[in-house]
Amino acid sequence: MSRMQDTPAKRQVLQSLAGMYPGNALLHRWGLTPSPACTLCGHASETQAHIQCVCPALKGERIRVHHGLAELLWGSIEKATRGWSLHREATVIGLSGVCVPIDAVAAWQRMCDELTDEDLVLVGEAAALSSSIRKKRPDAWAVHWGRRIVLILEFTRPNDWASDWQARTDTYKEERYAPLREKIAGLLPGWKVETVAFSLGIRG
Repeated sequence: MSRMQDTPAKRQVLQSLAGMYPGNALLHRWGLTPSPACTLCGHASETQAHIQCVCPALKGERIRVHHGLAELLWGSIEKATRGWSLHREATVIGLSGVCVPIDAVAAWQRMCDELTDEDLVLVGEAAALSSSIRKKRPDAWAVHWGRRIVLILEFTRPNDWASDWQARTDTYKEERYAPLREKIAGLLPGWKVETVAFSLGIRG
């Protein structure tokens, strides 16, 4: 931040960090706008969390930001590690097409044959809570063939106002992918299968 010039972009970053981004809810409290409602979707309160997390009119922008930040993260991991192969947003068909060492081909293909895209879809309460972000694949997969490890990687930009926001987000991700994790572990005896959650709050 100290190297950034004093521009509107820098001020927006500082406002976001302080929770003072000038949405209509804040501007209305200060008497600067007639209504706290979101001018894009009509929601009753245009807060920073509404803008960053739920406004339907900004869904496309949120997805682009999510993908851009996730790609920076995956690229950094690839540069900093050895022996791992990363596969971004791979479906079951995508997993069956990755390059597999000879000694792991049989186990990997058996796993892909038994796994279906339905296994990657949210189920139960998790699906009900996250119908707006439901999808058929994790953000990325990391595989270490030598150590027989499969990591399900998830990147999230949650609302970070509550003191336990990170713990709650990580717990949700663990529970969300538990059925998938358990099925893969059952199909790959002797392999370690884990979920790794990366959470970056909306205030950065």
